[in-house]
Amino acid sequence: MDAVGWGPLFAVLGCVYAAVTLCAWRNPELDAAPSQGPDRERRGQGGGPYPWRLWRELLAVPSTVWTVVFVLTYKLGEQGAVTMFPLFLLDHHMTAAELGFWNSVVAMGFSILGSSLGGPLLSKYSVRSLMRNTFVLRLVSMAFQTCLLGFRSHSVLIKGAAVLSLIAQHFLGGLITTLTFTTMMHCTQRAEERMQATHYSFLATLEVLGKLCFSVLAGWVVDWAGFQASFLLFLFLSAAATLHVWNAAEIGGQRK
Repeated sequence: MDAVGWGPLFAVLGCVYAAVTLCAWRNPELDAAPSQGPDRERRGQGGGPYPWRLWRELLAVPSTVWTVVFVLTYKLGEQGAVTMFPLFLLDHHMTAAELGFWNSVVAMGFSILGSSLGGPLLSKYSVRSLMRNTFVLRLVSMAFQTCLLGFRSHSVLIKGAAVLSLIAQHFLGGLITTLTFTTMMHCTQRAEERMQATHYSFLATLEVLGKLCFSVLAGWVVDWAGFQASFLLFLFLSAAATLHVWNAAEIGGQRK
């Protein structure tokens, strides 16, 4: 950004999006007609359920209510911290170029790494134990990040600690995302086959809604309460999500 400016940077990003859109538009696989399976035929013969009956059936699936609360709240504190901490660093410690490299390249790389490690870890450990331990680690990482707000030094040590906190947050966030979608799939598998696609789409929509809503509000909260008070709120929300996970009677089909 410092080298080329905002205009050329967004022009390049626009070209990338245009290229991806063109590839998707010309992909013949996307034009294939959906298969007419027996389940689809039964729905065509019997007609779809009333909306309120469908909602009732969705929420009646075992563990759905817990999962709904979980996907709406599990990212609240983390999303606020991940969104606002780079702005704090930009004001106090880092240049835009440094922040762009560490937060957009390195930290995002660790987020992808965390998501990728979710599969191998799930083959060795249960969803329940991984979820509990990862949420506790995320809470510790957020507490460490909150403590960094009290330092105004521009020393290399403080910058290194800030970068470490960014990497830890993104790595744990990526791992938690994989565990969350695995839990959602386990929950959906307990629904009737005719409504599994609707059930999973319902959970995935709420997951996105939970993340986006607080991202919109996080900036207003920081402007109103300041960084320190806001991060204490983020820490409290993360602690509440951790408590929700620890008190769960069942996660991913695994009971206490």
